[in-house]
Formats: sequence, C-alpha cells, structure tokens
Amino acid sequence: MAVTPMGRQRPLAAVALLVAVVSALPSSAGASDWRYSATLYGWLTSLNAKLGTRLGTVEVNQSLSDILDQLDFAAFGTFEAQRGRWSLIADLAHADLSKTAAPLPGAPFGGVRVDTRVTAISGYAAYRVVETGTAGLDIAGGLRWYRLSLGAGLAGAGAPPLGIDRSNSWVDPVIGVRTVWAFGQGWRGAVSLDAGGFGIGSASDLSWQATAEVEYAFSDRWSALVGYRHLSIDRPANRRTRKLDISGPVIGVRARF
Repeated sequence: MAVTPMGRQRPLAAVALLVAVVSALPSSAGASDWRYSATLYGWLTSLNAKLGTRLGTVEVNQSLSDILDQLDFAAFGTFEAQRGRWSLIADLAHADLSKTAAPLPGAPFGGVRVDTRVTAISGYAAYRVVETGTAGLDIAGGLRWYRLSLGAGLAGAGAPPLGIDRSNSWVDPVIGVRTVWAFGQGWRGAVSLDAGGFGIGSASDLSWQATAEVEYAFSDRWSALVGYRHLSIDRPANRRTRKLDISGPVIGVRARF
C-alpha cells in the first residue's frame, strides 16, 4: 500500500513540533545538572520475515523500495536524560507494512498477502564506566517491549482457506554496551549493541540490535545524524517459526537542552 499524502506529512509535522518545543526551552539545564536530548529519525529499512504455517513457511523479503511502497505508518524517536555518569534512555520504533503475493512453496496457489506490524519500545539505564576527554564507554540494562504481528491471508482463488495471524506482545530483558566519541569541530560518533530475551519466560529466544551513527552539531542545541541500524527478533509461536530482521540507514535530527 502506498503512503498517503497525510502519512508523508507526519514526519515533517513531527520535526516542526520538535523544533517549536525545544526552541521554547531555556538553553541551560539549570541547577539540577540534568542534560536531555530528543531525537526524531527515519529508519529506511529492508525487511526479512519468516512465518511458519500448516502449509509451510512463508518468507518475505522486502527491499527499501518495497518498504516505501507498502508503508502504512511509521514512527521513530529517542529521548535521553543524563546526569553525571548515569543515563536514562527511551526509544520507540513502530512500522506497519503490507505485502502481496509472498511465495509459499508447495502450496496450491501462487502466494499469500502478508501484513507485518512491529512496535519496539525500549527503556535502559546506562552507566559510563570509562570516560576520557574525547570518548566514553557505557554499559546498560533494561527492558524492551514488543508488539509483533505477522499475518497471512490467501492471495488467490480456488485454494483451501488459509488465514494466519501471529500477534503477540512480550517483554525482553536487555543488556548492552555503547561507545561514544568526539572527533572535534562538531563531529561525534556512537556505536551500540544490545541483546535480550535469552528464552527467559515468554521472552524471545534471542533478540539483538546494533546501531552505528555519525552526528554533526550545527550549534550547542541542534545536530543532524546519519547511521545504520539492525534489529533481529527470533520468537517462535505455537512451536512454529517466527523470525524478523529489520535493517537499514538511519537519518535524523537531535536537540539537546
């Protein structure tokens, strides 16, 4: 499904709102010594999903151009509060996608329609264990809440009925590391890696995420960033395969206050 004109305007409206809100805030953190940052970003993803069914495994591979054609809605943002060596970090990633005619080998029809909806809300507490004049290393722990829906429906006529909706929400414990450094002249970089689930209770068998970004500060408050992010989720449902891999470039704007 193509993005509607309203859907295309939402990211621009969100950026305009961030600019208006942050511009109205005082320029210093004040006596509390807390520092904050808010980031709005676009995640230009490709996607690979596997969904086990009674007739076989549906596999969906979508390139970036496929995603842009089939994107119904997406929202991405991060908020961080920092005081001394401690940081509190919250991140939201949501995408609602659809695809038609995904192949299902061996089935008596050409394919199925697959709908993919994923929401991941992460919350971490991080502590800086190493800090120099130009670099730092953080260790982090927290939780990531997932809402994942992989649905499949018959795409052609004359075949036995098939309707699948694997929709669940769960929480993964997450541990991770992050390294940050300053290149000078307004340039900064960061690399982070986390892993979670580990088959604990109803959590994922394994989920992991890796992000690398480069940031350029136009002023003490505003900066732009580019990078790359990969998220992998492996959580079977009813003893059948359910895997999702999302990866692609990240482009965003960040405000510090």
